[in-house]
Amino acid sequence: MISTVCWVGRGVAKGTPIKFMEAPEDENDDETAPAPTEGEATEEKMEESSSSQEDSDPEADVNTRYKLDDYDDEEETVQFGEDMETLLKYDPRKDPHVKSSTIETMNDMDDFLIRDTDLMILTGVTEDEEISHLDVYIFESVSENAYVHHDYLLPAFPLCMAWLDYPVGAENGEQKANMVAVGTFEPYIEIWDLDIVDCPSPAAILGGPEDLEELGMKKKLKLTKDSHKDSVLGLSWNRNQRNALASASADHTVKIWDLQSATCLKTFSHHKDKVQAVQWNPCEAPLLATGGFDSRIHILDVRTEGTTMCGALSADVECIQWVPSPYHNCILVSTEDGLLQCFDIMKGLDQPLWKLHAHSKPVHAVAVNERMPGLIATGSVDPDGPLKVWDISKGSPVCLASNTNDLGPVF
Repeated sequence: MISTVCWVGRGVAKGTPIKFMEAPEDENDDETAPAPTEGEATEEKMEESSSSQEDSDPEADVNTRYKLDDYDDEEETVQFGEDMETLLKYDPRKDPHVKSSTIETMNDMDDFLIRDTDLMILTGVTEDEEISHLDVYIFESVSENAYVHHDYLLPAFPLCMAWLDYPVGAENGEQKANMVAVGTFEPYIEIWDLDIVDCPSPAAILGGPEDLEELGMKKKLKLTKDSHKDSVLGLSWNRNQRNALASASADHTVKIWDLQSATCLKTFSHHKDKVQAVQWNPCEAPLLATGGFDSRIHILDVRTEGTTMCGALSADVECIQWVPSPYHNCILVSTEDGLLQCFDIMKGLDQPLWKLHAHSKPVHAVAVNERMPGLIATGSVDPDGPLKVWDISKGSPVCLASNTNDLGPVF
């Protein structure tokens, strides 16, 4: 099952990703080895004596080492030209003694490189409700070919993702990175460096257990002071304040994290139930929208302590998306009863600009097209149309397309 997806901007990934390498073993480990026994010491001295004798006679050493005295006794000789036809038909890929051929290596390297024309898509996947992982897909737009380039093992069922270009933990935040924050059923957030392949652990963890060695253990964790206490349901990275990441949790709270220090800056407890959705305003850095299972939507100015404005809805909030410029004051909110509503925060949250019964089932996903203002898509578990594309540019939504061809539920 794919439970969450995320785009990565074209051209931000390293052309040649870094392969993770284990730290080399300490060369001084031999110093701690036990001392040889008396018998072993005697054998060692005899070997050293023999070696010194050979060193004193270089000619004898060469003759012994390369068996030059028996060189003329070799029975096998090479007949050049005799098996030339067989040699020309030789395929190194079928030779059991060749572990990897040049051709295979070139093909592997070709798949390993990431071109400027490639698209990168991240998917959170769970198999058999036990194994969860983050897959990094490459879509080759020229040949229309898609494949998993690399993946990362996750601690639990993935619920949300947020891509970010801030180098977490770096002193110089002006540098750019290629990272993703992942929220799961665990009460902490993992941040993975997408430019490092075969990495066994995340680049950083926000919140979680006081002792990181307890990660993955089947016991109640002793969490850090500012950690979430339940699953992380929503994430949003602030493009205008690049070190800020917002998270929404089933513990009824919203947290603001500082990516430079990997610590929690602020905790908001304005919701009375699980907080499902959180989104920064793309134009006004301090504005944050949140929605929860208490059927309420809030607009916060994170520089202050309280809520700026609040609105009551007909059902639990599933998804929130700000409408891109020039409509950056407008926000889209989808709910469990299949409704999609648009609010202008300059006019308040009491009455929507428009209300649409988009699906017969909960609208789990809303996506806006930043390159084409007014074009949006909705996803649902609705069997009659799990994916729909809408034009909202003229004020009243118009359905442009609806997919019913065995797509399955869209989360």
